[in-house]
Amino acid sequence: MILGLDVGATTIKSAVVDEKGKIKEFKKTKNRVIEGDDFLVSQIANLINGYKEKLKFDKVGIGFAGSVDYKRGIVISAPNMGLIQNLYLAKTLERKCNIGIIIDNDAHCFGLAEKKSGAGKNYKNMIAVTIGTGIGGAVIVDGKLYRGANNTAGEFGHMAIDASSNKICGCGKYGHFEALASGTALSKLYEEATGQRTESELIAEMASKGEKIAQKCIIHIGHYFALGLANLINIFDPEAIIIGGGLSEVELLWNTAMNNIKPYLLHKNLANTKIVKSKLGETAGVIGATLLF
Repeated sequence: MILGLDVGATTIKSAVVDEKGKIKEFKKTKNRVIEGDDFLVSQIANLINGYKEKLKFDKVGIGFAGSVDYKRGIVISAPNMGLIQNLYLAKTLERKCNIGIIIDNDAHCFGLAEKKSGAGKNYKNMIAVTIGTGIGGAVIVDGKLYRGANNTAGEFGHMAIDASSNKICGCGKYGHFEALASGTALSKLYEEATGQRTESELIAEMASKGEKIAQKCIIHIGHYFALGLANLINIFDPEAIIIGGGLSEVELLWNTAMNNIKPYLLHKNLANTKIVKSKLGETAGVIGATLLF
């Protein structure tokens, strides 16, 4: 059995997965990265050691929301987690937990899981997109994860969508997909309209109950999400795009995006690209982390 962790900017999901893919002891823990790198490392180590007291497993796979040096086990940067730079996460955790650890980008893990046993299992060439606090992605070519020369293939959130935009991304640049169409973008847009800093989940809830400003903000980022997805279709011509993450469950955002992709496509045949939601839901990243071995 393998322990899988999905370390996002706001939540750490974890579970032990057996050789048949069955999940045991799934849990969600609030990520307290705001307290610093050392605290985050200790938090993850404590989580791993806590599992060791309950279940037997011999490896730990971690999906981390940021740019990751997969071969050396280093988090190069994590724009949505403050000032993390060149964090030697794998080696540090191995010392603290006395167990083999491998790490990769969280969206890569999502893509691996959906390809093996989720919504992408029938497609050889597909794109996976996660939309939550930020936007991440994975590219699957001939059934295998494409990593690129620096393991950063799939960083769709940092694709420039509007070079004239004044919306700043967590990475410090302007007009990126993530700056215009993520949960963070939604929170900032709502704050600009109301003066109230509100989490994206709450904005989505208010919109579902008819709150007009919340609805307007979601429709706004939904148009940008459509533009970003259309760019991916034009560039990769995939068989399918699999979409996961908390905001993928927001019906107003989903419908707005799906209804506005077609005008941005290069030619009409590209409109045949399948766009579907994750089948594995919030467990996808955890399952994918166990597939890194």
